[in-house]
Amino acid sequence: MFSKRCVSLMIIGLLLAAFFVPAPAPAEASAARSVTVKLPGFPVAVDGQKIDISALKYPPIVYKGITYFPLTYNVGKGMGLLTTYTKEKGLYVYSSANYKRKLNMETGGNYKQGQSYKATIVNFPVHVGEVSINNAKEPYPLLLFHDITYFPLTWRFAVEDFRWMIAWDAKSGLAIRTWQQPYFDTVIYDDQQFLYAPWNYNGSDLLKIRKDLQGVPERIGSDEAKIVWDASEKRQQSRYPEATDDFKWQDGQLIYEGVELLSAETYERKIEEYVRNNPSISDGKQLEIQMHTVKMDEDTKIVHVRVYYVLDIPAPYTPHDDLTFLMRNGTARAVPEFTQSIYGHAAVAGGTWIWSASPWDVTGSMKGERGLVMWIGTDGKSVGFNKLMNAQQLQYLSMQGDEMLVRAYTLFGNKETTEGFFRLRADGTYEKLADFPGPPLRADGTREYPPTEGYADADGNLYLIGPNAEMKMNGLRNITTGEHAEWWDYTLWEEVGKPAW
Repeated sequence: MFSKRCVSLMIIGLLLAAFFVPAPAPAEASAARSVTVKLPGFPVAVDGQKIDISALKYPPIVYKGITYFPLTYNVGKGMGLLTTYTKEKGLYVYSSANYKRKLNMETGGNYKQGQSYKATIVNFPVHVGEVSINNAKEPYPLLLFHDITYFPLTWRFAVEDFRWMIAWDAKSGLAIRTWQQPYFDTVIYDDQQFLYAPWNYNGSDLLKIRKDLQGVPERIGSDEAKIVWDASEKRQQSRYPEATDDFKWQDGQLIYEGVELLSAETYERKIEEYVRNNPSISDGKQLEIQMHTVKMDEDTKIVHVRVYYVLDIPAPYTPHDDLTFLMRNGTARAVPEFTQSIYGHAAVAGGTWIWSASPWDVTGSMKGERGLVMWIGTDGKSVGFNKLMNAQQLQYLSMQGDEMLVRAYTLFGNKETTEGFFRLRADGTYEKLADFPGPPLRADGTREYPPTEGYADADGNLYLIGPNAEMKMNGLRNITTGEHAEWWDYTLWEEVGKPAW
């Protein structure tokens, strides 16, 4: 099975390549072995479109009980297959949803169901991705039918290589869902009638989606989109902690408002140890401090300190610690459970909620991030909900009065951690509102692909963005009401407008 990286590297070079696969030279074709094929005697649908097989110039065919599709220009466009053919190297087929359109197969044929036709087994080199196919030994080999290469819808090709979903029953026939191009995968704002989702091909553009999930998402103009983005940013900024540089070093201690928070000696030892293990790093003892505060009342503050050390290593990998303190009446108490930057806070009766940014993956700059949620009371008591709920990641969704709506999910390592949508209360109790259909875990405990996003609107309705966990469809599911909608990528292509390429 070929890698996504291989596909990505080839796409640029293939953009101008035709999807039509030329027939081999007559001498090659004459040497190929002939086989008998028929037209499907059952309905066939691709991405929700029923195919009128008898009207097609290059119809699907059946060989040894397996359905085959033609590798024409239109099929490539409509089913997400990039192909090249040369006499020297043969045929290369790559799967990519990036340049898909609505499937529109060529018409003009004159075939009859039940009648037998002749095809030949492809006898030139074939590669799917970078994997060479020994077509002579394939139980269901690629075929040539009327000078067009046909590929079989076996599990290996259709599911493993092309990442499609195949379903068949005697009444409905064959249904193919090709790999869908995701046009949106998050929601950033809502008003009384609509949800707003960034359009993946232009981060500043937005799709406007009706909350009743009727109709097709609408791409809004730049002026309207800017108003929504500004409202979303204003909402988020109201949750940010306040940055401050009103601190100082005194006798090797970090002092804020006359209170000692930490000692430089700890980090000097860390730097010295790192330099010993990494001689190329300069032996500097400079520390960089970033501090944010959340005021709870006149006597109480939450203080977050990020300490960067070994500054020779550039961001986002610069070694650092995140430390949280509760300052009350001139004293500071460490809050060791909260080891992330404070991304948002909400003051309610009796205390304050704080939370960190929740990661969507465990690679790159997000490797050390954790979605944490904590309640801190003005009396100094705190509740760390991740530990309380045995939740690896908690994503803040919204405040409903004094209570918080969150999504609990797992990215790696432990199949027993809590998942779902929950309502959290300051007294440490919580209520599960709905299950979260997270993607499956591998044997090593990591996710096969990142979890879908969650969103809560102003009315407390909970949404999953992309009801299909693998993002095989663009869609939304209101898990509060049970309503859901899915849109084929070609529908959004037509209604929203194609990308600029």
